[in-house]
Amino acid sequence: MQYIGYSLYRLTLLVFSLIPFPIIYLLSSVVQFLLQKVFKYRLKVTEENIRLSFPEKGDQEISNIINGSYRNLADILLESLKGVHLSEKEILKRYPIRNPELLDPFFEKGQHVIAVGSHYSNFEWGALSIGYQLKHRILGFVKPIKNTKIYNYVRFEKRRPNIEVTSIYETQKAIKKFQDKPTLFTFISDQTPSNLEKAQWVHFLNRDTPCLHGVDRIAREQNWPVVLLEISPVKRGHYQVVLKMIENEPQKTKDGEITAKYMWLLEDQIRRKPQFWLWSHRRWKRAHEIKENTFVHRKPE
Repeated sequence: MQYIGYSLYRLTLLVFSLIPFPIIYLLSSVVQFLLQKVFKYRLKVTEENIRLSFPEKGDQEISNIINGSYRNLADILLESLKGVHLSEKEILKRYPIRNPELLDPFFEKGQHVIAVGSHYSNFEWGALSIGYQLKHRILGFVKPIKNTKIYNYVRFEKRRPNIEVTSIYETQKAIKKFQDKPTLFTFISDQTPSNLEKAQWVHFLNRDTPCLHGVDRIAREQNWPVVLLEISPVKRGHYQVVLKMIENEPQKTKDGEITAKYMWLLEDQIRRKPQFWLWSHRRWKRAHEIKENTFVHRKPE
């Protein structure tokens, strides 16, 4: 079964490599209709997440965000297939980093850096683009998929220069391994933690939210600077990345402070254009399990 899935995946990539972008977006509109109107993929979850995050917005505004979020989801699904075979020239035109020089002083000192991203806009193309634009070697942490043939194809056969991908479950092992030259360790950090005992809690989008603790802990232990990869849409099929310093001296921070800064920067971006965040994710499914007297980081007034 793995071989069949792998073969279909490779065939799909080949087909999409031949389809021009204007046709991709016609297909995306069809996918949006199917996801939102026919299959109603996580429609209740999406609407509930948006309504609770923006209680001040009326029904029409909520409806507009929902429609935009499904269009964004459909675009990402198809762009991820189209992107695998994009040339260096094409991906750099469509996904530039505006201020890569922010990391140069750390590279020159031989210092590792942690980068955090989120499920905002087209996060999938990051792995195709940043290796061409940064001096640091990049190591991305991802959750492995069940089909190991597809996973290994993406990791090894189609990886871009200067970037490697490894399992999120091998974080400590990988950090010890990648010490020989300056590395940018990249994480997607807006997911729900599986272990609430270790979660850091932040008031985020109108709710007390459990957050992953790994980046905060590693940064403080190693004293590695933490930057945000803020991905923004420019127009359909074109994005830009801006690097933002979250914390330059992690060892001077307290537990959870780096996580809170990251979450609030993400919240600011979501509030500006909420339709580009992945609202279908069950982000708050376990938020009700918060224990009494749990410390929650709250944004200063």
